Parts: sequence; structure tokens; C-alpha cells
Amino acid sequence: MMRRVLLVSLLLISIAAFAIDGIGLSARKVEAFGVTVGSLEIQVSGLEGPGQGVVLRLSGLVLPEPVKGIGALVVDCAKARIEPDAIHCTGGQARLDWDVLDGPEFTLDFEARLDGTRLKLAAHGLRIAGGRADLEIDAQGETRRAQIRAKDTDLAVMTALAARFGVGASAWTVSGGRADLTLDARLQGQSPQRADWTVALRDLAAGNAVGTIACDGAALRSNGRVVWRADRPDIDARLHLDKGQFYVDPVFIELKDKPVDVVVTASRTPDGWSIGKLAVDDPGRVSLTASGTLTPSFAPQAVTVDIAELKLGQTYTRYAQPLLVGGSLADLDLAGNLTGQVRLDDKGLSRLRLALPRADFDDRKGRIGIYGMQADIDWQRDRVRESRLAWNSAHFQALDLGAIDWRVQGDGRALTLRPPARLPILDGALQIDTLKVSGLDGDPEGRFEGFLEPIDMQALSHAFAWPSMEGKLSGMIPIVSYQDKRVKVGGVLLMRLFDGNITLRDLEMIDPLGIAPVVTGNLEMKSLDLDTLTRTFAFGNIQGRLDGWVRGLRMVNWQPIEFDAGFITPEDDDSRHRISQKAVDNLTSLGGVSGALSRTFMRFFESFSYDRLGLTCRLRNSVCDMGGVLPAGDGSSYYIVKGGGLPRIDVVGFAQRVDWPTLLERLQRVTSGGGPQIQ
Repeated sequence: MMRRVLLVSLLLISIAAFAIDGIGLSARKVEAFGVTVGSLEIQVSGLEGPGQGVVLRLSGLVLPEPVKGIGALVVDCAKARIEPDAIHCTGGQARLDWDVLDGPEFTLDFEARLDGTRLKLAAHGLRIAGGRADLEIDAQGETRRAQIRAKDTDLAVMTALAARFGVGASAWTVSGGRADLTLDARLQGQSPQRADWTVALRDLAAGNAVGTIACDGAALRSNGRVVWRADRPDIDARLHLDKGQFYVDPVFIELKDKPVDVVVTASRTPDGWSIGKLAVDDPGRVSLTASGTLTPSFAPQAVTVDIAELKLGQTYTRYAQPLLVGGSLADLDLAGNLTGQVRLDDKGLSRLRLALPRADFDDRKGRIGIYGMQADIDWQRDRVRESRLAWNSAHFQALDLGAIDWRVQGDGRALTLRPPARLPILDGALQIDTLKVSGLDGDPEGRFEGFLEPIDMQALSHAFAWPSMEGKLSGMIPIVSYQDKRVKVGGVLLMRLFDGNITLRDLEMIDPLGIAPVVTGNLEMKSLDLDTLTRTFAFGNIQGRLDGWVRGLRMVNWQPIEFDAGFITPEDDDSRHRISQKAVDNLTSLGGVSGALSRTFMRFFESFSYDRLGLTCRLRNSVCDMGGVLPAGDGSSYYIVKGGGLPRIDVVGFAQRVDWPTLLERLQRVTSGGGPQIQ
């Protein structure tokens, strides 16, 4: 190649010396700057004047990968200048037969050193992808620079062209949009040195093949630069999302009047990436900055995230809620502004400082709500620190909870509530002696001990829409543990109710905040006062004591699925045993013989004496196998009330199997005062 250039140079000098006005030259297979020309023709005119005319014809033009062959190029330069060592062209009219272009004509300026050391050209008015583009190339030895300016190009066409040359992923589809672009790239040999860009996209519609990422009607702008140092890039980039609909499975974002800005400065290092700054600003929702180091696969090594603003409600709705669909936190109302700092390393979360001056947290399904919440979270993985949690009021399900102001100490292994701690519940409270969550560095577990200060049963009944009860609920709460989404009560949970004792054993709740929580356990009742109990439920008065049990209880979504239950007079009960007409008829109704008393002469007595009473139910497959205090007759019936004294009465049940919904309906009717009327 160099030999041909020298020959052309000597020839042009000779032409000038001999005052020849025009000349034509041709050559085959010319190579320079990575470009191959199959054949080259040069026609020069006006050699005797101050300006020359040059016509270049290049065929078999092949550019470096990935462009390759592009056809024939003709350049007619009426304002050329030929010097002993160079050819200059200004305002040349060029024609390039290449199917990538919308039209072949454009304007070309160039300067070519005849010794092959420099080529500088500028193409203006290239028609491509429905828009216009300018291209400038300056190649001097191993130093090369390319500048591109494109205006109003069709993104779908540009994407197809890029795919044709092996640029871009085939898994992406662009169906619409227009783009403005400037790119200034510099290389040293084959090694990139620097690239500066500005991009503006309008009405972008695009997505990946599997449908997990998409956008429509998007408008965005980006500018920045990449500088390579020892083949490692330094990046300074900005992204401005103006408007449009964006979907990144499962998050859907629609931008209208408040654009989102992202700024990143990062450098490639031998060990990964150094992030000087990553800033995200979504006005009215979240504003945060991050810095630190990452591994080559972008895993954190030492990262600090500063949260200047995080509006709980707006951020939850836009970013978190789509990730929680189908879960227990999928339908919340949140209010409040969070600030703080998060630190991460190669082991995960290492430091957390969060401030929440005031916030509200409400589950739209009514399961939980916290109002006037304040939090000052100070946590470090390898050092015990203290945090504060307070609220003005709250509720769990239908249970109203009062104000708290707690201190929590913890590190990366455990969190402990600092005593004394008290949780007001209605007019009583839960006194917490121990509350500890451990195993935070592995499988989390929880432990609780405390006691329940007396809670008015009328208030508790109203909260859960139960029949109004009298008395107080109180009791000791033994060890309660949590592990693998299971809450277990160790030992015996003791409650004082209706002047008797109620104990819960083997109580376990599986996924208590899930869609279908499961509850299992065993319940024993000892010496309950029937007078207080029956007046509570408008059942009809019964005097005496009552023992009971619910064994093998299993509830799904708070509905009983199976149990073995019984309620019976204690054998050693020496209290007065009386039962009213209404209570007799209600018990008869439960046994399947409604209104039996009202059809006998016994209706003239207001109350009766009895020896023992009882009713049992074994629930399986929504059917109760019924029983009483003793078998009656041939065993096909059972005593619900076994008479004793005067006036004496026996109540016998005949229904051996009763549908659980039917039995519930009967219970609701007789406990709400809607049972049979005594005439």
C-alpha cells in the first residue's frame, strides 16, 4: 500500500512540474485504515489553476467488521486542492449505493494524506432510518475518532439495522419511537479510549421476547461519557425518564408530570467496580444515593446507601406492591417519610440507621393497623445497639391496642425487647417479661413470656362480634416460640374466666399472617360457673358448675375443621343444680327435638332440678357425632340433662349426626335469644 501511495505522490509532483491540466489514475485492491477498495479510479482536472476538480470512484468497498461490504462510492469534488502530500475536498457531492441508506446522495468533505498517515472526512445529510445523520471520521496513525449526529431517526428501523450488523440482542423488539443521537468515540488502534454521548428518545415502544420488560409511549434522555484507562472503563452517565409506561416484571410504572432521574459514576477495577455515585430521584417518592464497591458480578463488597427521602405510601404503591401480589402485605395503606442509611458488605446487611418521625400502617383487609408510629432504628451486625419503636394506637384483627414506647436492643444475631414493656389491649394489657428473636444470621426463632392483665369480657366480646360476656379475662402466658412460620405455646396457657379456669395446651399457629392460617391445640375448662356463662349468652339460666374440653382442635383460616369436644357437669360438683324452661328447650333443640318441653305439662314449672348435664361433639368432615352425659334407652339416644330432685326433668337427644353448619346455626339461635318460646 505504501509503495502505491509513493508512486501516486511522485506522479502528481511530476504532473505539476510538466504543467499537465488533467489526468486519470486507477488502482486495484487498495487497503488503508482497515478499509479495502476493490478498484479505485481518480480523475483530476484543473491542474494548471488554483483549484482542482477530483472525481473518485470506489467499487468493492469493504469496511471493517461488522459492516463489511457496502457497494460503490462516487465523489465529485469541484473544489479540491491537491498538494504534494495531500488531497483536500470541500463540498463534494457523493453517491453511495448502499441499501442501508434511504437515499444515496450526501455531501462529503475529506482530507487524505498521500503517505497514508491521515484520513479525515465529514459526511453530511446522510438519509437513514427516516431521519438525517452526519458522520465525521479522523484517522491519524493509530489514533482514530468518529463523531455521529443523528436526528429524528426511526428506532424500529435503527434496531433492525443494528441487528443486521450483529449489534444488540435479538431477544429485544422495538416497535416504535424516534431518536436523536450524538456520539463522539475515540480509539487508539483497536482499543477504545473515550466515548461521549447524548440520546433523546420519544414515543418509544419496546420489550423483550419473554414479555418481562416493556415500555410504551416512553420519552427519555441520556448523556454521559466512558473513559478507558488501561482497558478499564470509567463511566459518568445520566438518565432522565420524562414520561411513559414502564414494566419490569412485576413492577408497572407510569410517568406523567414527575420525571425520574438516575445518575451514576463508576469505574472498573481489577477486583470489580467502584461506584463513586449512584443517585435515584423519583420526586415525591424516593431520593437516594449509593456509593461503594461491587464484585465483577455486581454483588456488594462495601456499599453505603443514603436515603434522603422515602415516602412510604407512594413508594409502596409504585415499587413494592407489585412484588407482593398474593402475599399478606399486598394490600396496605401507608403514610410517612423514611430517612436513613443502609450499609452492605459481602455478608449482606452490616449497618442500618432509619428515622421515621411519624407514620401510619393500615391493612385494607382489617388484619392489622398501626397509627402515629415513630421509629428510630439503630442496628449493627457485629455490635449491640438500641432502637426505639412507638405508636399512638394500633389494632390486630378486631383487637384495639393502646400506645407503646419500647426500646429494642440487638445485633446481627438477636433482637431483645428491653423490659419493662407493656402492650395495652382494650382496658387491660399484655405485660411482656421476655420477647427475644434470635437466629437472625440463620433460621430465625422467637421467644415470649408474660402475663395478661384483666381485660373486660364485654369489650372483648364486642371487638370480636361475640355474644356479650361478663367478667374478666386474665392469665399467665408461658413460653411462646416462633420458628419456620410456626407459633408454638410451650407449657400451659392459663386463663381465669367465668369464675373457673381455662387452660390451653399444645397450642400452635402455622403461618398466622398468611392467607389460610392453621391453628391446632387442646383446651380444657374446669369448674366454670354456669349461672354467669348462660346469662352471658342469653341461653336460659342454668345453675351449677361445668367442665369441658376441646381436644385435637384444628382450624384452617380460623374455621374449625376437626375436634373432639365435650361439656359436662363435674362428678364432684356439690353446688345447686337448677335449669330454666328456656335452657331446657334450647338444649332440646341442640339435641334435635325442638320445643319438646312446651308440649308437656312441665311447661308450668319455671325451673327444674337436675343431676348432671352434658353434650359432646366429634367433628370430622363437617359432621358432628353427637353425644351426651350418659347413653339413654337402647343406646341410640343420649341424656343431655339427667334429672334429679323435684321437679325432675330428663332431656334426651336423638340426633346422632348433625351437619356442623346446622349445629352452628342452632347454637347461634339459642345463644342470641332466638330459641323456642315457652307458651
